[in-house]
Amino acid sequence: MILTARREADLNALKEELEAAHKINATAFTLDLGGPGGADPLAQAVSKAGLKVDILINNAGFGGLGRHVERDLAEGRR
Repeated sequence: MILTARREADLNALKEELEAAHKINATAFTLDLGGPGGADPLAQAVSKAGLKVDILINNAGFGGLGRHVERDLAEGRR
């Protein structure tokens, strides 16, 4: 599981809670995705960590429709 949020302490607390409750491994990236090109640093961090996104759940209050792997990354920047 890959998690991202602006607040490092809250993000790490959620990571630890999810790992303990569900016996999973999570990777947390403290980033602000709100600005233009905001997803680029996350995409780079995920790639650098050697992780692969199979399913994307965007819980930021907005997003597009369709399978993440079939969507144009630039489309989400509008």
